[in-house]
Amino acid sequence: MTKRGLPHPEHLRLGQVLSGVRSQLVHEQTGLMNAYPRTGPRAFPAEQLQVAIEALDQARMALEEAVVDEHPEVPRRRTTTRTKNIGRS
Repeated sequence: MTKRGLPHPEHLRLGQVLSGVRSQLVHEQTGLMNAYPRTGPRAFPAEQLQVAIEALDQARMALEEAVVDEHPEVPRRRTTTRTKNIGRS
């Protein structure tokens, strides 16, 4: 049995939740980068948050593609997933 995917309103809700999670991760990463060196072992937590941010961005992009495939009748909004590498030299 093939699963149908999420209803469009659920895609929208999930997108908003993931956007908020991303914003919070970036906020916490900024705090870590201001408190600890950006290189060396003490930079590890901020670096791992960057990995999490990038994984979240990939999930959001996949969900954006899924909503287009699953709901072609819904007009597309222009969305952007921020992929700026914060904390990277």
